[in-house]
Amino acid sequence: VVAAVIVAALLVATPALATSRVAFSRGGDIFTVEPDGSRVRRIVSRPALEHMPTWSPDGSRIAFLSFDRRIVVVDADGSDRRVLYRLPRMFEGITGLTWSPDGTRIAFAIANEKHPDHPGGPKDCGQIRWMSAAGGPTHVVINGEPHITGISWSPDGAMLAIGFEHQNMTRSCGDDRPLGIATVRVDGSRLHGLGADLATDPDWSPDGRWIAYRDWRRTCHVCGEIWVVRPNGSRDHVLTPVPAPEGGLRMPRYSPSGKR
Repeated sequence: VVAAVIVAALLVATPALATSRVAFSRGGDIFTVEPDGSRVRRIVSRPALEHMPTWSPDGSRIAFLSFDRRIVVVDADGSDRRVLYRLPRMFEGITGLTWSPDGTRIAFAIANEKHPDHPGGPKDCGQIRWMSAAGGPTHVVINGEPHITGISWSPDGAMLAIGFEHQNMTRSCGDDRPLGIATVRVDGSRLHGLGADLATDPDWSPDGRWIAYRDWRRTCHVCGEIWVVRPNGSRDHVLTPVPAPEGGLRMPRYSPSGKR
């Protein structure tokens, strides 16, 4: 059973904000809350289900996905709603969303049902694109890869951490590609697997020294533990084992200080 609430952005604070707040989705709406659980506030309530909220680096805006196939940005209080991107019908859905460290770009992952090289049957091919945080044209980073399960920008803005996973499709894409956590330069070069094959939901630490991720090598697929690894693939180890009654952990996110 997948948890009903997935926290998709954690503890983003800047001097311009009075307090740090957590953004999360529940029941198809977007909320924010204090780290101690107080002052829950609904900031987005629309007919289309909204999910995967992600804070901008300066804490002033939240980007999120809607089930009507759009990437949307709002101010931290829910005002000034702007649609940045509408996914064409040839693609199945958006599976990841992340701001660049300087807040000028947004990278996102797409799953498409059929690869143009194999139009005769279904395929779950992943690709990553980025665009200006103000909207506009998109730029392809990688294409024809396995299904993408999360992306995170490196603190210097030069690379992306990616989660790759083969889905239960007739044919998969990227059979020769590394599964689990990988890194790639924003120009699409130097795609490199880090060795964790059963891993998703990467998040790069603010100091650039670690990548946290969900791993299910010791649990069931819908469960998971929190692991960390160096960006070069070394010192891979479990950080938070799953307590038996809890079922599983998902979507780790570093605090801005990197201490939590």
